[in-house]
Amino acid sequence: MPQFRVAKFERSSTFRRHNLVRRIETFGRELFAMGRCSQCQESNSVCFMLDGHSKCSSCTKKGVKYCDGTFSDEEFDSLTAQRDRLTEAARQKGTELAQLLAAVSKVHAERERLQQDADSLLLKQKQMLVREAEALDALDHVDPPEKASSTVFVGLDDKQLEEMFELEPGALLGFEGPIPIDRPS
Repeated sequence: MPQFRVAKFERSSTFRRHNLVRRIETFGRELFAMGRCSQCQESNSVCFMLDGHSKCSSCTKKGVKYCDGTFSDEEFDSLTAQRDRLTEAARQKGTELAQLLAAVSKVHAERERLQQDADSLLLKQKQMLVREAEALDALDHVDPPEKASSTVFVGLDDKQLEEMFELEPGALLGFEGPIPIDRPS
């Protein structure tokens, strides 16, 4: 008697329906958000379609008489091609972004190097100013000689003096020398 019940259960519509649902989900293709039938969208169920079958796995499981989820291979292939184009475009944008980031990094490093060079030159200028200020301070602290010295040219005649100081000939004629200062005795 138990064998009869098992055989009867295997032929039941419920068993057959569950078997069909399992096979649709195994051999069918999953439809994504835009491709799901109305029933699957409302119940937020996964929607599997099998080519040549008019109902998705969820509608078959629930015994729904009409499933609006029949889609053609062309529509599915069109979505696949569109997805592939978008994936390639995203990959290209990623490559462009990587190149831009590398360029930004290179420009940033160059800017840092130039700023360091400018800072180094500024430091040199400051050091030069400090050295010049110290040199001037040292000159300001040098005491002048106590007496100014004078050069006396003894024994030279007018012609020799004119040549020595590159004067015109005869410029010293009539020059008798400095006027003596009378000193009180």
